[in-house]
Amino acid sequence: PRFHITCITHRKEAIYPATIVGIPPMEDAWIGKATERIFLAPMRTAIALEILDMVMPSEGVFHNIVLVKIKKSYPGQGQKVMNALWGAGQMMFTKTILIFDENIDLNNPLKHLGNLLNKINPEQDLSIFQGPLDVLDHAGNKPSFGGKLGIDLTSKFIDEPGYTSSLSDNEIPALEDVQNKLRSFNDIIDFNYLINLGLPILLLSVHKNQKKQISSLFHELCNNQFLVE
Repeated sequence: PRFHITCITHRKEAIYPATIVGIPPMEDAWIGKATERIFLAPMRTAIALEILDMVMPSEGVFHNIVLVKIKKSYPGQGQKVMNALWGAGQMMFTKTILIFDENIDLNNPLKHLGNLLNKINPEQDLSIFQGPLDVLDHAGNKPSFGGKLGIDLTSKFIDEPGYTSSLSDNEIPALEDVQNKLRSFNDIIDFNYLINLGLPILLLSVHKNQKKQISSLFHELCNNQFLVE
């Protein structure tokens, strides 16, 4: 719309209301927490009654990651809740949704992380979708559109894939084996294997100098039966 300015005034000692965006938590963390609590009940009533709790960690700047706890009663319910949330207003901007069982404390998920990671099967429990992104999210190939990740961390029913796919202790590589194998990869600068903390997670620092290098390295590690013996 067009408008014509006739006069600009200012007041003495004016206050300019704004939030400063930076490394979380910033002052908008409390606005996000209030939004999380206020909209929980309407989300349950109008979208998914099985939702018991929902947390938007400030580390994810609220719309980048959402933790959801549900009362699961049938196969595929985790994926159903993901899609319901992505179709709910501005929840469509959520980049990552994690679905947990009802016995998980969403305010202390690290307490259960080891058990969850041993239970997850990336091929079956990770769902990748396409949809709207926040306009400030520059990770997508196109503005305001890109990928989303849903992770189903609920216990599997007998009719679901992965019902018996939990990792056993002898399937997780030992620290010494990991060190020996990593020496043969010139691209890897450093690593941190969290198995001593009971977490089957391997963090890698890589010298990247070409496109699709990370994807190629990952497939090479998998082809060498590196991740699971």
